[in-house]
Amino acid sequence: MGRLLRHILKSIDRGYYLDHMSTWYDFDGNQTFGLRFINFMHDHLGTVFLQGLDKLIVYNIVSELRIFYKNYGKIFGKGELTDEMKRKFDRK
Repeated sequence: MGRLLRHILKSIDRGYYLDHMSTWYDFDGNQTFGLRFINFMHDHLGTVFLQGLDKLIVYNIVSELRIFYKNYGKIFGKGELTDEMKRKFDRK
């Protein structure tokens, strides 16, 4: 599942998105990712696989956001929280 996600992300990275078609294309004009690909995965791998792929995507987004917040705090907040932010996050 992880390999498939990496492949999808690489193909999306090397192309462009057409909003009116809801599809990603490579620079040669070939469709790389879209509804047809999702339907293919659903037909051959099933709903459970797509649910797992969705969870993996969400995990990757959360992981990247945590890294961003950590780096953002180091760059702009000097790695420290203000007293106000500490009180806000200490609430249960």
